[in-house]
Amino acid sequence: MVNINKDAIAHLEKSLTINSAYLPSLFLLCELYIDSKQLDLAKVYLDKIKNINCQDSKFLLLCSKLAFEEENFSKAKAYIDICLKNKCFEKEVLILGLKLASILKINKDKVFILENWLLHHEPSTENYLELAKSLDQPNQYDKAKYYFKLARELSPNDENVLLESAKFHCSAKLELNDGSIVSKADFTEAKKILKQILTFNKESLGAICMLGEIHFKEDDYLLAKKYFEFCYESNFHKANFLLELAKIAKIYSTEEAHEKYLNEAAVHKTLRAEALFELCKAKVSQEKPDEAIVQGLEAIKAYRRKIRMLKIEINKNLNFNNFAYSKTLVQDAKCASISTAELYFVIHDLKRDITWRRKCIEKALEFNPCHPDANFEKALLIERTDSNKSLKYLKICIDNSWFHWRARWQFIKINKNMPKEEIISFLEIILEMNPKHKKAMLELNRLGESESKEKEG
Repeated sequence: MVNINKDAIAHLEKSLTINSAYLPSLFLLCELYIDSKQLDLAKVYLDKIKNINCQDSKFLLLCSKLAFEEENFSKAKAYIDICLKNKCFEKEVLILGLKLASILKINKDKVFILENWLLHHEPSTENYLELAKSLDQPNQYDKAKYYFKLARELSPNDENVLLESAKFHCSAKLELNDGSIVSKADFTEAKKILKQILTFNKESLGAICMLGEIHFKEDDYLLAKKYFEFCYESNFHKANFLLELAKIAKIYSTEEAHEKYLNEAAVHKTLRAEALFELCKAKVSQEKPDEAIVQGLEAIKAYRRKIRMLKIEINKNLNFNNFAYSKTLVQDAKCASISTAELYFVIHDLKRDITWRRKCIEKALEFNPCHPDANFEKALLIERTDSNKSLKYLKICIDNSWFHWRARWQFIKINKNMPKEEIISFLEIILEMNPKHKKAMLELNRLGESESKEKEG
């Protein structure tokens, strides 16, 4: 608890004995008690102010501050929203509004508050930079680029400003008039900015790490490795590049290094699921099924935990009408579900136990009903007991993997009512993908001869 000036409290309370409705004293007392975390006392004075003037912007700000201290962020936001609606753009209101927008991840609020900060107060590099970062989304590309440029012009040697600008140029996207989104990544500009940092700070690990990321995206793996290893030796934010180092090790067939980096990545919460998945696949390729199953099941646990947390975040953001961020979270959850399904499919064939295989296939389809191979395997499992249902699974497989020749062949075998033209089309695709498929070749020749005879007849 913060110590407060007892003499100040005494003088303020004395002023209230003269005039119990004296707002300046009530405001000061309330603020002092909020700052010192004596929230019950702060509420007493807030109630008194409420009875005098509940529309005063200072009262609304104090209500917001109190709710903020109680970690009731939605309530705190509601009071700040009233202030902003009433065109109260005082610094205290904007500062608290920014904090709430950041905590609640409501980007549109951040943009609105920062734009009003620039309109009503002396702008700073920090304001321009924060606004540029908040505008970093496809439908705001030009404005974001403009404010990043302004921030760099104001502080040409500010490392943080330059790093954030380079980050923007690495991942920028633009929304076109038809709603489609195209990449506006400019690696040349990003590298130029990062090399500018290295002219005045040659050991800037942030710049070196980002250069590694750019060269990795450009498939220049040896140079990326050089930059990443420098950061690795300096123990700098390893979560940023451990998976990339592992992929480079895999490309150059350095098995020991590949597993070493993946095991390190698995310690990081944000990387754990993907790192364990890669370890599972490594064990499969090494023909170590028991170890692959262990890593696979751990990866599944990590992905399922991630999906649960994302769903909680999605609901929370939808409650605040934060649809843009919710959309991103939904996409993340979808990707995690697809990876979980793939994991179940990878491990389904690592045991001969038919019950194990069935369970893994069912789980794969639960997390991704469109998984082509899982649908194919499901079709095989039920072919003898339910041929019609088997055909449905084969169709889903083909719809999601057009050149899945095994599914097409199975479809021909089961479906007795298939038109001849469709069978020929299927056979042609099968032979396009597998020219050595003798049965398909013979069947296509037979159908071809049959057609010729029909025409002759």
